[in-house]
Amino acid sequence: MPVIFRPAGYKPKHRPKIPDRSLPFAACVARPVSRTEIASTPAAQEAMDLEFNKLRDKVHPELSRPGAWDIDSVEELHSVKARAHRTGVTMHFGRIFGICVEKGSELPRGNKNRKFKGRYVFQGNEVKDQNWEAAIFQELGSSPAAMEAGNSCDFYGLLPGNRTAQSDAEQAYTQSLLLGIETWVFLPRDRWPADWEARGMKQPVCRLRLALYGHPDAGGYWEKHCEKHLLSIGFAPISEWRSCFWHAALRLFLVVYVDDFKLSGPQENLSKGWELIRKGVDTDEPHDMSLFLGCNHEESLQTSPWTGKKVRVLSYNMQAYLEDAVIKYQSLAGGCAMRKVTTPFLEDTDPDAAANTTAVATGGGLVPPVPPAGELKNVCASVLMKLLYVARMCRYDLLHAIGRLACLITKWDCHCDRMLHRTFARWV
Repeated sequence: MPVIFRPAGYKPKHRPKIPDRSLPFAACVARPVSRTEIASTPAAQEAMDLEFNKLRDKVHPELSRPGAWDIDSVEELHSVKARAHRTGVTMHFGRIFGICVEKGSELPRGNKNRKFKGRYVFQGNEVKDQNWEAAIFQELGSSPAAMEAGNSCDFYGLLPGNRTAQSDAEQAYTQSLLLGIETWVFLPRDRWPADWEARGMKQPVCRLRLALYGHPDAGGYWEKHCEKHLLSIGFAPISEWRSCFWHAALRLFLVVYVDDFKLSGPQENLSKGWELIRKGVDTDEPHDMSLFLGCNHEESLQTSPWTGKKVRVLSYNMQAYLEDAVIKYQSLAGGCAMRKVTTPFLEDTDPDAAANTTAVATGGGLVPPVPPAGELKNVCASVLMKLLYVARMCRYDLLHAIGRLACLITKWDCHCDRMLHRTFARWV
Protein backbone atom coordinates (compact mmCIF):
# COMPACT_ATOMS: atom_id res chain seq x y z
CA MET A 1 0.00 0.00 0.00
CA PRO A 2 1.23 3.57 -0.65
CA VAL A 3 2.95 5.09 2.39
CA ILE A 4 4.98 8.17 3.27
CA PHE A 5 8.32 7.31 4.86
CA ARG A 6 9.40 9.47 7.78
CA PRO A 7 12.88 9.54 9.37
CA ALA A 8 13.35 8.31 12.90
CA GLY A 9 12.34 10.89 15.46
CA TYR A 10 10.13 12.84 13.08
CA LYS A 11 7.29 14.68 14.82
CA PRO A 12 4.60 16.50 12.85
CA LYS A 13 3.77 20.05 13.78
CA HIS A 14 0.63 20.65 15.78
CA ARG A 15 -2.25 21.78 13.57
CA PRO A 16 -4.70 24.06 15.40
CA LYS A 17 -8.25 23.05 14.51
CA ILE A 18 -9.89 26.24 15.76
CA PRO A 19 -9.19 29.04 13.24
CA ASP A 20 -8.00 32.38 14.55
CA ARG A 21 -10.34 34.26 12.22
CA SER A 22 -13.71 33.65 10.65
CA LEU A 23 -15.23 34.25 7.26
CA PRO A 24 -16.63 37.74 6.65
CA PHE A 25 -19.83 36.13 5.39
CA ALA A 26 -21.46 32.71 5.34
CA ALA A 27 -20.61 30.41 2.45
CA CYS A 28 -24.18 30.16 1.19
CA VAL A 29 -25.62 30.26 -2.32
CA ALA A 30 -28.41 32.56 -1.08
CA ARG A 31 -27.48 35.70 0.86
CA PRO A 32 -28.92 35.82 4.41
CA VAL A 33 -30.99 38.93 5.18
CA SER A 34 -30.87 40.38 8.70
CA ARG A 35 -33.90 41.48 10.70
CA THR A 36 -32.84 45.10 10.32
CA GLU A 37 -32.75 44.77 6.53
CA ILE A 38 -36.11 42.98 6.52
CA ALA A 39 -37.68 45.82 8.49
CA SER A 40 -36.31 48.44 6.08
CA THR A 41 -36.98 46.55 2.83
CA PRO A 42 -40.64 46.30 1.70
CA ALA A 43 -39.87 43.48 -0.75
CA ALA A 44 -38.35 41.38 2.06
CA GLN A 45 -41.33 42.08 4.35
CA GLU A 46 -43.70 41.09 1.58
CA ALA A 47 -41.82 37.81 1.05
CA MET A 48 -42.06 36.97 4.76
CA ASP A 49 -45.78 37.81 4.93
CA LEU A 50 -46.48 35.75 1.83
CA GLU A 51 -44.74 32.67 3.20
CA PHE A 52 -46.41 32.84 6.62
CA ASN A 53 -49.88 33.31 5.13
CA LYS A 54 -49.34 30.35 2.81
CA LEU A 55 -48.47 28.09 5.72
CA ARG A 56 -51.28 29.43 7.90
CA ASP A 57 -53.84 28.84 5.13
CA LYS A 58 -52.33 25.64 3.70
CA VAL A 59 -55.05 23.18 2.63
CA HIS A 60 -54.43 19.45 2.83
CA PRO A 61 -56.98 16.93 1.50
CA GLU A 62 -56.74 14.79 4.64
CA LEU A 63 -57.35 17.67 7.07
CA SER A 64 -60.70 19.27 7.79
CA ARG A 65 -59.24 22.70 8.58
CA PRO A 66 -56.48 24.61 6.75
CA GLY A 67 -53.09 25.34 8.23
CA ALA A 68 -49.69 23.69 8.69
CA TRP A 69 -50.41 24.15 12.40
CA ASP A 70 -53.84 24.03 14.03
CA ILE A 71 -54.56 27.51 15.42
CA ASP A 72 -57.78 26.26 17.08
CA SER A 73 -55.84 23.72 19.16
CA VAL A 74 -53.94 26.43 21.07
CA GLU A 75 -53.24 25.74 24.74
CA GLU A 76 -50.79 26.93 27.34
CA LEU A 77 -47.57 24.94 27.41
CA HIS A 78 -48.04 23.77 31.01
CA SER A 79 -51.47 22.31 30.18
CA VAL A 80 -50.14 20.20 27.30
CA LYS A 81 -47.16 18.99 29.35
CA ALA A 82 -49.43 18.04 32.23
CA ARG A 83 -51.67 16.04 29.89
CA ALA A 84 -48.64 14.21 28.47
CA HIS A 85 -47.50 13.23 31.96
CA ARG A 86 -50.99 12.17 32.95
CA THR A 87 -51.61 9.99 29.89
CA GLY A 88 -48.04 8.72 29.49
CA VAL A 89 -47.92 9.88 25.84
CA THR A 90 -44.66 11.31 24.49
CA MET A 91 -45.00 14.78 23.01
CA HIS A 92 -42.48 17.07 21.34
CA PHE A 93 -42.25 20.84 21.68
CA GLY A 94 -40.43 23.09 19.23
CA ARG A 95 -40.34 26.61 17.88
CA ILE A 96 -41.17 28.12 14.49
CA PHE A 97 -39.08 31.06 13.35
CA GLY A 98 -38.69 33.08 10.17
CA ILE A 99 -35.67 33.49 7.94
CA CYS A 100 -35.20 35.56 4.81
CA VAL A 101 -32.63 35.20 2.04
CA GLU A 102 -31.94 36.92 -1.24
CA LYS A 103 -31.73 34.34 -3.99
CA GLY A 104 -29.45 35.15 -6.90
CA SER A 105 -27.71 37.91 -4.96
CA GLU A 106 -24.73 37.59 -7.30
CA LEU A 107 -26.94 38.63 -10.24
CA PRO A 108 -27.36 42.28 -11.29
CA ARG A 109 -30.25 44.21 -9.74
CA GLY A 110 -33.39 43.98 -11.82
CA ASN A 111 -32.70 40.40 -12.90
CA LYS A 112 -35.87 38.30 -12.56
CA ASN A 113 -33.95 35.55 -10.74
CA ARG A 114 -32.74 37.95 -8.03
CA LYS A 115 -35.47 38.07 -5.40
CA PHE A 116 -36.21 37.81 -1.69
CA LYS A 117 -37.47 34.52 -0.34
CA GLY A 118 -39.09 34.15 3.07
CA ARG A 119 -39.25 30.93 5.04
CA TYR A 120 -40.87 29.93 8.30
CA VAL A 121 -39.19 26.79 9.57
CA PHE A 122 -39.17 24.42 12.50
CA GLN A 123 -36.14 24.77 14.78
CA GLY A 124 -35.11 21.14 14.63
CA ASN A 125 -31.98 21.49 16.77
CA GLU A 126 -33.88 22.62 19.87
CA VAL A 127 -36.79 20.23 20.40
CA LYS A 128 -37.84 19.02 23.84
CA ASP A 129 -40.18 16.33 25.12
CA GLN A 130 -42.70 16.68 27.96
CA ASN A 131 -39.87 16.28 30.50
CA TRP A 132 -38.00 19.12 28.76
CA GLU A 133 -35.25 16.76 27.71
CA ALA A 134 -33.80 16.44 24.21
CA ALA A 135 -36.35 14.86 21.87
CA ILE A 136 -35.57 11.64 20.01
CA PHE A 137 -36.71 11.33 16.38
CA GLN A 138 -37.24 8.50 13.93
CA GLU A 139 -34.33 9.77 11.80
CA LEU A 140 -36.09 9.16 8.51
CA GLY A 141 -33.59 9.47 5.66
CA SER A 142 -34.10 11.16 2.31
CA SER A 143 -31.99 10.73 -0.82
CA PRO A 144 -32.26 13.44 -3.49
CA ALA A 145 -31.13 12.68 -7.02
CA ALA A 146 -27.47 12.85 -8.00
CA MET A 147 -26.15 15.55 -10.34
CA GLU A 148 -25.19 12.86 -12.86
CA ALA A 149 -28.84 11.80 -13.01
CA GLY A 150 -29.84 15.33 -13.96
CA ASN A 151 -27.23 15.37 -16.73
CA SER A 152 -28.50 12.04 -18.06
CA CYS A 153 -32.02 13.41 -18.07
CA ASP A 154 -30.81 16.39 -20.12
CA PHE A 155 -29.13 14.03 -22.61
CA TYR A 156 -32.30 11.95 -22.97
CA GLY A 157 -34.25 15.11 -23.67
CA LEU A 158 -31.89 16.03 -26.53
CA LEU A 159 -32.53 12.83 -28.48
CA PRO A 160 -34.56 13.24 -31.69
CA GLY A 161 -38.23 13.77 -30.90
CA ASN A 162 -37.59 14.27 -27.17
CA ARG A 163 -37.87 17.36 -24.99
CA THR A 164 -37.17 18.28 -21.36
CA ALA A 165 -39.27 20.39 -18.97
CA GLN A 166 -39.01 21.33 -15.32
CA SER A 167 -41.31 22.32 -12.48
CA ASP A 168 -41.06 23.14 -8.77
CA ALA A 169 -43.24 21.64 -6.06
CA GLU A 170 -44.97 24.40 -4.12
CA GLN A 171 -44.15 24.21 -0.40
CA ALA A 172 -43.08 20.63 -0.97
CA TYR A 173 -42.60 19.36 2.57
CA THR A 174 -45.94 20.65 3.78
CA GLN A 175 -47.71 18.58 1.15
CA SER A 176 -47.16 15.62 3.47
CA LEU A 177 -48.59 15.01 6.93
CA LEU A 178 -46.30 15.01 9.98
CA LEU A 179 -46.89 11.56 11.40
CA GLY A 180 -45.26 9.90 14.38
CA ILE A 181 -44.91 11.67 17.72
CA GLU A 182 -47.38 14.48 18.47
CA THR A 183 -45.61 17.82 18.01
CA TRP A 184 -46.57 21.22 19.44
CA VAL A 185 -45.01 24.52 18.36
CA PHE A 186 -44.49 28.09 19.55
CA LEU A 187 -45.27 30.74 16.93
CA PRO A 188 -43.19 33.94 16.63
CA ARG A 189 -44.60 36.63 18.93
CA ASP A 190 -45.20 39.04 16.05
CA ARG A 191 -47.37 36.38 14.34
CA TRP A 192 -49.72 35.67 17.25
CA PRO A 193 -53.42 36.01 16.40
CA ALA A 194 -55.10 38.98 18.09
CA ASP A 195 -57.29 36.77 20.30
CA TRP A 196 -54.20 35.14 21.87
CA GLU A 197 -53.11 38.55 23.09
CA ALA A 198 -56.64 39.37 24.23
CA ARG A 199 -56.81 36.17 26.26
CA GLY A 200 -53.56 37.05 27.98
CA MET A 201 -51.78 33.85 26.95
CA LYS A 202 -48.20 33.47 28.19
CA GLN A 203 -46.74 30.44 26.43
CA PRO A 204 -49.26 29.34 23.80
CA VAL A 205 -48.52 26.25 21.73
CA CYS A 206 -50.52 24.69 18.91
CA ARG A 207 -50.40 21.34 17.17
CA LEU A 208 -48.09 21.00 14.15
CA ARG A 209 -49.84 18.90 11.51
CA LEU A 210 -47.74 19.13 8.34
CA ALA A 211 -44.09 18.25 7.74
CA LEU A 212 -42.59 21.71 8.07
CA TYR A 213 -39.09 22.58 6.84
CA GLY A 214 -36.53 22.09 9.59
CA HIS A 215 -38.19 19.14 11.27
CA PRO A 216 -35.68 16.24 11.28
CA ASP A 217 -38.23 13.88 9.75
CA ALA A 218 -39.83 16.32 7.27
CA GLY A 219 -37.64 15.31 4.31
CA GLY A 220 -38.36 11.63 4.86
CA TYR A 221 -42.14 12.16 5.00
CA TRP A 222 -42.07 14.29 1.81
CA GLU A 223 -40.01 11.69 -0.05
CA LYS A 224 -42.39 8.92 1.00
CA HIS A 225 -45.43 10.99 -0.03
CA CYS A 226 -43.91 11.88 -3.40
CA GLU A 227 -42.69 8.37 -4.19
CA LYS A 228 -46.00 6.79 -3.20
CA HIS A 229 -47.84 9.00 -5.68
CA LEU A 230 -45.33 8.47 -8.49
CA LEU A 231 -45.53 4.68 -8.11
CA SER A 232 -49.33 4.87 -8.22
CA ILE A 233 -49.32 6.59 -11.64
CA GLY A 234 -46.96 4.17 -13.37
CA PHE A 235 -43.46 5.47 -12.61
CA ALA A 236 -40.96 2.85 -11.47
CA PRO A 237 -37.90 3.71 -9.37
CA ILE A 238 -34.45 3.30 -10.92
CA SER A 239 -32.53 1.16 -8.46
CA GLU A 240 -29.09 2.58 -9.31
CA TRP A 241 -30.20 6.20 -8.78
CA ARG A 242 -32.36 7.29 -5.88
CA SER A 243 -35.22 9.72 -6.60
CA CYS A 244 -35.11 8.86 -10.32
CA PHE A 245 -38.07 7.21 -12.06
CA TRP A 246 -38.96 5.69 -15.43
CA HIS A 247 -42.44 5.49 -16.95
CA ALA A 248 -42.35 2.54 -19.36
CA ALA A 249 -45.64 3.26 -21.12
CA LEU A 250 -44.87 6.93 -21.81
CA ARG A 251 -41.07 6.46 -22.04
CA LEU A 252 -40.49 9.34 -19.60
CA PHE A 253 -37.46 9.85 -17.37
CA LEU A 254 -38.13 11.81 -14.16
CA VAL A 255 -35.55 13.26 -11.77
CA VAL A 256 -36.65 14.62 -8.39
CA TYR A 257 -34.24 16.79 -6.39
CA VAL A 258 -36.17 17.59 -3.19
CA ASP A 259 -38.80 19.96 -4.67
CA ASP A 260 -37.35 20.33 -8.19
CA PHE A 261 -38.78 18.08 -10.90
CA LYS A 262 -37.10 17.48 -14.27
CA LEU A 263 -38.95 15.37 -16.85
CA SER A 264 -37.69 14.31 -20.28
CA GLY A 265 -39.01 12.06 -23.01
CA PRO A 266 -41.05 12.09 -26.23
CA GLN A 267 -42.49 15.54 -26.78
CA GLU A 268 -46.03 14.25 -27.29
CA ASN A 269 -45.95 12.47 -23.89
CA LEU A 270 -44.57 15.27 -21.70
CA SER A 271 -47.93 16.92 -21.08
CA LYS A 272 -49.44 13.53 -20.17
CA GLY A 273 -46.64 12.91 -17.69
CA TRP A 274 -47.03 16.29 -16.03
CA GLU A 275 -50.78 15.81 -15.80
CA LEU A 276 -50.26 12.54 -13.94
CA ILE A 277 -47.65 14.03 -11.60
CA ARG A 278 -49.76 17.07 -10.75
CA LYS A 279 -52.72 14.93 -9.72
CA GLY A 280 -50.99 14.20 -6.42
CA VAL A 281 -48.22 16.80 -6.15
CA ASP A 282 -48.81 20.56 -6.27
CA THR A 283 -46.31 22.15 -8.65
CA ASP A 284 -46.04 25.36 -10.59
CA GLU A 285 -46.72 25.35 -14.32
CA PRO A 286 -44.16 23.14 -16.14
CA HIS A 287 -41.86 25.08 -18.44
CA ASP A 288 -38.79 24.66 -20.63
CA MET A 289 -35.46 24.21 -18.92
CA SER A 290 -34.02 27.40 -17.45
CA LEU A 291 -32.51 27.74 -13.97
CA PHE A 292 -32.16 24.35 -12.30
CA LEU A 293 -30.13 23.90 -9.11
CA GLY A 294 -28.40 27.24 -9.66
CA CYS A 295 -27.36 26.45 -13.24
CA ASN A 296 -28.85 28.08 -16.33
CA HIS A 297 -29.76 25.53 -19.01
CA GLU A 298 -29.54 27.20 -22.42
CA GLU A 299 -30.68 25.27 -25.48
CA SER A 300 -29.57 26.28 -28.98
CA LEU A 301 -29.39 24.93 -32.53
CA GLN A 302 -25.84 24.46 -33.83
CA THR A 303 -24.04 22.77 -36.70
CA SER A 304 -22.37 19.50 -35.83
CA PRO A 305 -18.61 19.61 -36.58
CA TRP A 306 -18.73 15.89 -37.50
CA THR A 307 -21.83 15.58 -39.69
CA GLY A 308 -22.50 19.17 -40.70
CA LYS A 309 -26.16 18.75 -39.68
CA LYS A 310 -28.10 21.04 -37.39
CA VAL A 311 -28.34 19.59 -33.87
CA ARG A 312 -29.84 20.73 -30.58
CA VAL A 313 -27.21 21.67 -27.99
CA LEU A 314 -27.76 22.25 -24.27
CA SER A 315 -25.24 24.53 -22.56
CA TYR A 316 -24.76 24.93 -18.82
CA ASN A 317 -24.15 28.56 -17.86
CA MET A 318 -22.98 29.49 -14.34
CA GLN A 319 -21.13 32.68 -15.22
CA ALA A 320 -22.78 34.77 -12.50
CA TYR A 321 -21.94 32.12 -9.89
CA LEU A 322 -18.28 32.04 -10.96
CA GLU A 323 -18.04 35.84 -10.98
CA ASP A 324 -19.32 35.81 -7.41
CA ALA A 325 -16.72 33.15 -6.53
CA VAL A 326 -13.94 35.38 -7.90
CA ILE A 327 -15.22 38.36 -5.89
CA LYS A 328 -15.27 36.19 -2.77
CA TYR A 329 -11.74 34.94 -3.40
CA GLN A 330 -10.39 38.44 -4.01
CA SER A 331 -11.99 39.76 -0.83
CA LEU A 332 -10.45 36.95 1.23
CA ALA A 333 -7.07 37.26 -0.50
CA GLY A 334 -6.82 41.01 0.06
CA GLY A 335 -7.97 42.27 -3.32
CA CYS A 336 -5.19 40.62 -5.35
CA ALA A 337 -5.03 41.20 -9.10
CA MET A 338 -5.77 38.30 -11.45
CA ARG A 339 -3.08 37.67 -14.06
CA LYS A 340 -3.09 35.18 -16.91
CA VAL A 341 -1.24 31.90 -16.30
CA THR A 342 -0.81 28.76 -18.39
CA THR A 343 -1.67 26.13 -15.77
CA PRO A 344 -3.01 26.03 -12.20
CA PHE A 345 -0.50 23.34 -11.21
CA LEU A 346 2.58 24.90 -9.67
CA GLU A 347 4.65 21.75 -10.14
CA ASP A 348 4.27 22.14 -13.91
CA THR A 349 6.10 25.48 -13.90
CA ASP A 350 8.15 25.42 -10.68
CA PRO A 351 8.73 21.81 -9.50
CA ASP A 352 11.05 22.82 -6.69
CA ALA A 353 8.40 25.03 -5.11
CA ALA A 354 5.44 22.69 -5.60
CA ALA A 355 3.24 22.36 -2.55
CA ASN A 356 3.80 19.32 -0.34
CA THR A 357 5.21 17.21 -3.15
CA THR A 358 8.69 16.43 -1.76
CA ALA A 359 8.69 12.97 -0.18
CA VAL A 360 11.39 11.64 2.12
CA ALA A 361 13.41 8.92 0.45
CA THR A 362 12.97 5.31 1.52
CA GLY A 363 15.17 4.52 4.48
CA GLY A 364 15.05 7.98 6.00
CA GLY A 365 16.95 11.14 5.30
CA LEU A 366 16.75 14.80 6.06
CA VAL A 367 13.31 16.32 6.38
CA PRO A 368 12.90 19.07 3.75
CA PRO A 369 12.39 22.56 5.13
CA VAL A 370 8.78 23.30 5.99
CA PRO A 371 7.41 26.18 3.89
CA PRO A 372 5.58 29.00 5.68
CA ALA A 373 1.89 28.50 6.41
CA GLY A 374 -0.46 29.86 3.76
CA GLU A 375 -2.33 33.09 4.36
CA LEU A 376 -5.60 31.41 3.28
CA LYS A 377 -5.22 28.29 5.40
CA ASN A 378 -8.30 29.11 7.50
CA VAL A 379 -10.60 29.97 4.59
CA CYS A 380 -9.30 27.75 1.77
CA ALA A 381 -11.98 25.09 2.38
CA SER A 382 -14.77 27.63 1.90
CA VAL A 383 -13.33 28.87 -1.39
CA LEU A 384 -12.70 25.36 -2.71
CA MET A 385 -16.17 24.12 -1.79
CA LYS A 386 -17.76 27.03 -3.61
CA LEU A 387 -15.76 26.08 -6.71
CA LEU A 388 -16.48 22.37 -6.21
CA TYR A 389 -20.23 22.90 -6.70
CA VAL A 390 -19.82 24.55 -10.09
CA ALA A 391 -17.14 22.01 -11.04
CA ARG A 392 -19.48 19.10 -10.36
CA MET A 393 -22.35 20.88 -12.07
CA CYS A 394 -20.77 21.93 -15.35
CA ARG A 395 -17.06 22.83 -15.15
CA TYR A 396 -15.51 19.39 -15.13
CA ASP A 397 -12.15 20.86 -16.15
CA LEU A 398 -11.87 22.28 -12.62
CA LEU A 399 -12.30 18.96 -10.83
CA HIS A 400 -8.67 17.82 -10.92
CA ALA A 401 -7.29 21.17 -9.76
CA ILE A 402 -9.80 21.39 -6.90
CA GLY A 403 -9.21 17.77 -5.91
CA ARG A 404 -5.46 18.38 -5.85
CA LEU A 405 -5.84 21.36 -3.51
CA ALA A 406 -8.50 19.67 -1.37
CA CYS A 407 -5.90 17.02 -0.44
CA LEU A 408 -3.75 19.78 1.06
CA ILE A 409 -6.30 21.61 3.21
CA THR A 410 -4.91 20.21 6.48
CA LYS A 411 -1.32 21.14 5.54
CA TRP A 412 -1.91 24.36 3.67
CA ASP A 413 1.24 26.39 2.99
CA CYS A 414 2.27 29.41 0.95
CA HIS A 415 2.66 27.29 -2.19
CA CYS A 416 -0.98 26.22 -1.87
CA ASP A 417 -1.90 29.91 -1.86
CA ARG A 418 -0.11 30.27 -5.17
CA MET A 419 -1.81 27.21 -6.66
CA LEU A 420 -5.25 28.44 -5.57
CA HIS A 421 -4.54 31.84 -7.10
CA ARG A 422 -3.44 30.19 -10.34
CA THR A 423 -6.64 28.11 -10.39
CA PHE A 424 -8.73 31.27 -10.30
CA ALA A 425 -6.49 33.12 -12.72
CA ARG A 426 -6.32 30.28 -15.26
CA TRP A 427 -9.79 28.74 -15.32
CA VAL A 428 -12.30 30.71 -13.30
